[in-house]
Amino acid sequence: GGNTNAGIPGKLSQSQMQEEDWFSAATLVARGVNSPSFDGDLQYNPEGLQAGGFSVSVFAPGFRNPYDLVMHSNGKLYGSDNGPNRNFGGEQENCTSIKPDPFEADELNLIVGGNYYGHPNRLRANHGDSRQCFYRRPSDVPNPLDVNKNFTQPIAKLPSSTNGICEFQTEHFGGQLRGQLIVGQWQSSLRNIKLSADGLTTVSGLNAFPPKLVDNGGLDVTQGPDGTLFVAGNGPTVNKIFYNKPLDTVTYSGPKILSVFPRRGPRSGGSKLTIYGKNFFLNGPPTVKVGLNTCANPVGTSTKITCTLPAGAGKSDVVLTTGTEADSLIGGYRYTNGLPGVTVPPTPKPPTFAPPPPTPVTPPPTPLPPSAAPPTLAGSQFGVSGFTFVYAAPNNRDIADVGDCNNCFPFGTLVNIRADVFGAEFVGSVGFTLRKPSGSTVADSRIENVAPYAMWGDNSGSYIGVRLTSGQYTISAVAYEGPSLSGRLGGGNTKTFTISTLRK
Repeated sequence: GGNTNAGIPGKLSQSQMQEEDWFSAATLVARGVNSPSFDGDLQYNPEGLQAGGFSVSVFAPGFRNPYDLVMHSNGKLYGSDNGPNRNFGGEQENCTSIKPDPFEADELNLIVGGNYYGHPNRLRANHGDSRQCFYRRPSDVPNPLDVNKNFTQPIAKLPSSTNGICEFQTEHFGGQLRGQLIVGQWQSSLRNIKLSADGLTTVSGLNAFPPKLVDNGGLDVTQGPDGTLFVAGNGPTVNKIFYNKPLDTVTYSGPKILSVFPRRGPRSGGSKLTIYGKNFFLNGPPTVKVGLNTCANPVGTSTKITCTLPAGAGKSDVVLTTGTEADSLIGGYRYTNGLPGVTVPPTPKPPTFAPPPPTPVTPPPTPLPPSAAPPTLAGSQFGVSGFTFVYAAPNNRDIADVGDCNNCFPFGTLVNIRADVFGAEFVGSVGFTLRKPSGSTVADSRIENVAPYAMWGDNSGSYIGVRLTSGQYTISAVAYEGPSLSGRLGGGNTKTFTISTLRK
């Protein structure tokens, strides 16, 4: 969360003088958490920039008080954010001027790596990301070609104070709520939010609050595998847990899968899957398939069985058959197949910060070990063949191959990096990771589902630009056959390059 109301210190900090720091007002990502070399020990240099804990970085900046996140079954990340309050601190008009305290509704955001969501952070703004100089209201109109207006709008406004969020993932009530988001309002209600088919917007739109589902709301909300919505109490009901159990009056003549747990897991399989529903033994012992493969040794009752997951990939249907009757939970289980984790060597803890050197020098990062690069499959039909530096819009011209670029553009130029692919007809998405030097605030991960596949995105072919700070970078990308890194894994590629200040 943030330390300020809208970029300017105020009542949100005890001293009422605390500025945003390097990791505040942002959604963070920690990579390689299961690696022995995971480095989560955050350290700061005298300027307040990151000096340790390089396995952790800013995923997306611009949030005031994002209470909760949910990874939806559609592969997208959503989060709530509390809007600014009156008398809690001024609005940061730019990095040097202040406007009166704003007051805005809470937000539902579709969170994409590298996008800016409107809550300023002067520290990051003054070290490479000037978007973060400017506070942006939900009703402001974005313009990615104008740094003053380059931000991402929320996909819905929410009443204050909306906090917890989860996805309704069961087939209760005939599946009418499945895939909708459930949000909890402080000392009030639960609301259900229906997403568009592509998950990019909401059916209710930006300017209308979503409808109430039940009055029994609270600070946080989550759904159990049997469909029950559990709510964390607050205020007068603090230290209490409430539950809203679905009173489903739908009857089923054949087998019916209502939900599964867990809903995602590794491609290797081998773990247990529990299936909830009705009439599982209606015509004899059931068989279960996840995707095209059998979930082994199903045991249980007519309403709950457990089996051992097979290996698989991507979003898979769960199919239960008893005798000649069957039921499917479409896309009920997702095999996780994200980018291979980048192993970041541990960073030695700096000694004391006093006295600081006149000009802090950041050593170049250790090159990635070969094992950290995404795999390239021998004989792949498709994959990433290389990377090209490109000028940002409105120029949009190619500059040079990343591997051949030696001061090939002036330092401070707005650029992007395109992943070039072969077997383009098979490529459904490309996932990027970036190892960057200390002090750089550019996004270090992205998933692109439509060509051109650009590290920092594009708008219908117009590249969004960033300014790269000096230092050594390593970019990796890998292609998948399906959208959002699903389906077959294609070829990957990795390049290391250096940005210097020699050419200005």
